[in-house]
Amino acid sequence: MYCASYIHRFISMLDDGQVFTTRDCLIFGTRDCVDKALQKLVKANFITRLARGVFARFSGAKNLPSFREIAIIKARAFGKELRVHGLDTAANNNLIKAGNEQPTYYVDGSSSSFVYFDKGRIHLKKASKKRVKMTDSKAGLAIRALWVIGKKEITHEHISKISHYWHSSREEMQKILLSKAWMPAWLGDKFQPTAAYGPDCYDTPWKERDSRVSCSLEGIYTTRANDRATTIEAKNDSDPSKNNQRIAQSLLILFSRETARVSSFALPIWSKTLTELSVLTSPS
Repeated sequence: MYCASYIHRFISMLDDGQVFTTRDCLIFGTRDCVDKALQKLVKANFITRLARGVFARFSGAKNLPSFREIAIIKARAFGKELRVHGLDTAANNNLIKAGNEQPTYYVDGSSSSFVYFDKGRIHLKKASKKRVKMTDSKAGLAIRALWVIGKKEITHEHISKISHYWHSSREEMQKILLSKAWMPAWLGDKFQPTAAYGPDCYDTPWKERDSRVSCSLEGIYTTRANDRATTIEAKNDSDPSKNNQRIAQSLLILFSRETARVSSFALPIWSKTLTELSVLTSPS
């Protein structure tokens, strides 16, 4: 009884046409009670069922959400990130003849589909983490459109047709180059720095990134060193200088292994650290 009352009050406070899901109402009671309460409200025409587990209340004309809007709501209800499918962007820019026959989107979880009101079926297709990593900015849309064409089929003509996505904006071109870490090599090689968009404009973001990486790794290594120190103390080593030397040796090995992964911007920081550790490990 209380569950139904709480849900009715919750829905009454929503804006006209605002979409909500079953999961938004689970705070008011058990799943079984919530399902029954929502079912009664649908039968009473108090709310409209848009898709399985997705509802809205319309006091006037039914201005239904778009396919993409309802797909985002459905995906987020299950903790998934949604992205525009590369086939659709490619078709819109005449890179291929036709896109998906039915509304289809990338998600970073398992594939699924659902019927949206009386408009048709929407498909959520599983994609790799790298493909979903890039947002639906112009850069992300362009990359996924070229990605879906494939290594064997892609040509310079394809890139030329969709180049307006990034040529009109320096920021989008920066996103393209910075996203090369997530592209397959054959696609990333299609984008090279130029005089206008050279590496100089990336000094700050890359320095910040490498600084975060350095701090993060240093924290990990410090934790490992502390663990090492605890182990040494447990052995009751009578010579403290030997303990410090062993800890420094452990850190030196760990930092040396990671040097090859650090870009030129952060290399001076690592070189200084390695030098200091080398002094600690040298015999007194």
